[in-house]
Amino acid sequence: MIIVKLLILSHGLWYGGAQVTLLNYLQLLRDRVSLIMVVCEGANQSFINDVKTLGITIVNVPCRLIQGLPLIYVDSAKSILKDVDLIWISDIEYLSAIELKRIVNKPIVAHLHSYALVCPWWALSYRLHEVCLRNCKDDYARFILCKVGRNSVRSEIEYYEYNAIKKLVTFIKGPLDFYQYRSFNQKY
Repeated sequence: MIIVKLLILSHGLWYGGAQVTLLNYLQLLRDRVSLIMVVCEGANQSFINDVKTLGITIVNVPCRLIQGLPLIYVDSAKSILKDVDLIWISDIEYLSAIELKRIVNKPIVAHLHSYALVCPWWALSYRLHEVCLRNCKDDYARFILCKVGRNSVRSEIEYYEYNAIKKLVTFIKGPLDFYQYRSFNQKY
């Protein structure tokens, strides 16, 4: 019998709905696959305790928040990464995906209930005090604020320069982007 080795990437910094859902999934999976979880140092102790009661091995690694999104330094768990078959990004740990792909060539699955996949502007705009939590497609001003916030975050974590000129272009080009975004959402 082939046992699949699944690595779960979970920040664990707070214990919310995503973590409860994750624990429910893990309870169903624990007898079917080999599970190991990578969490942030300083993760919520209640969450850690609940994971341990499922018999899942936990590895603590350094993390930092970038505009509300956890960046997990997966390089600290390099030896474990090489020994798994599949990596599961369980919540909003998307910033770690680039580093994961640099270290290992393994399939990565993202958690589909995440709001970031419903409204991409929201996930990268926590610093805007949930301006993007509500439906993005109906409000031009909110859409532009989300886009500016997203680009600001990108400039911090990617090789993307977001200066005053590009910010101005965002406001000028914004109506076209907003129209295209609304048209796409109305189709789907």
